[in-house]
Amino acid sequence: MNARAPSPCLHELVAARICHDLVSPLGAIGNGLELLSMAGGDGGGGETGLIGESVALATARLKLLRLAFGPAGDDRDLRKTETAGMVEALQTALRLRLDWQVTGDPTRPEMRCACLVLMGLGASLIQEGSATVARDGRGQWQIEGRARRIADASGLWAIADGRAEAPADLAARLVHFAILPQALAAAGRRLAVTHTEAGLSLSF
Repeated sequence: MNARAPSPCLHELVAARICHDLVSPLGAIGNGLELLSMAGGDGGGGETGLIGESVALATARLKLLRLAFGPAGDDRDLRKTETAGMVEALQTALRLRLDWQVTGDPTRPEMRCACLVLMGLGASLIQEGSATVARDGRGQWQIEGRARRIADASGLWAIADGRAEAPADLAARLVHFAILPQALAAAGRRLAVTHTEAGLSLSF
């Protein structure tokens, strides 16, 4: 029997509303570009291709933000097609090379936590970042992040795993570190962060 979904917070509803309102115009732009391409309206300079790449990136980021910051919903499993779409969106939006080794069908709250953790990795792994994402049969997630250059984000990860409070002046681009403890608590999880020579090892 599925657990009853908790009431969404105000910031979750705001995020969902923004994403909802932007999806339709982005889809319309994509459809218009497809029609232009079919009609040979590129002009030979690759303009529609560049716009198409921007639309794809914006759409991927909206998918990521909707799941990471919007209402997580109940604990129903994601369908494989939904998970595959989210993995593709993650790679595009975060510019991380992902080795997705997740077994079984994750729940929405689990996937939300994974998205937030990977967003944190995106801010920590500066040069040629990659991550291996695994989930065992018991539902334990293990994420190994590696990069040629790694930012010192130990203070941010202390916020993410609940050891420190988020400062009032936390930059908007880092808000996922402050939201992650709430998402983990809602999913009944705790984050463990280990700093390695190659990067970061995270489990929840």
